[in-house]
This record gives sequence, C-alpha cells and structure tokens, in this order.
Amino acid sequence: MGVDYTATDRWKVKARYEKYDDDDSATDTIEGAYVVGADYKLGENTALMIEYRNVMGEGTEKDKTDIGIGIKTKL
Repeated sequence: MGVDYTATDRWKVKARYEKYDDDDSATDTIEGAYVVGADYKLGENTALMIEYRNVMGEGTEKDKTDIGIGIKTKL
C-alpha cells in the first residue's frame, strides 16, 4: 500500500508500506517495511532510483534500515 507522486516530468516521489509474510520462521518475525524514495527519469525507459527502507522485526530480526540506489529500466 502506498503512493507514487509525479512531481515533474523527470521526478517521481514514492512512499509505501510493504507487509511481509514470514510464516517459515517460528522465532523471528518481520512485520513489514516503510519505504520512501525518489526516481529521476534519465531517458524514455530508464530512471535513477534511491530508496530508504526501514524493516520492522522481532527476535534476531531486529529493526533494520538500508538505502538502495540503482537504475530501473523498462524493456
């Protein structure tokens, strides 16, 4: 669940909550993650992407944060 907002013809801002299903683990629980980020359009089918992710968990899977940077393409 989330939202993508196109700010300009080159910039898109996004925010969402991702729910995870981790029934395989009896001791660790990962509930989900909050993600915020932005895309910058480089070309017709290519964008530079940056995201901040905060994963919420319990047990050995304590809350974790990471930053992802990459190139997205459409074929």
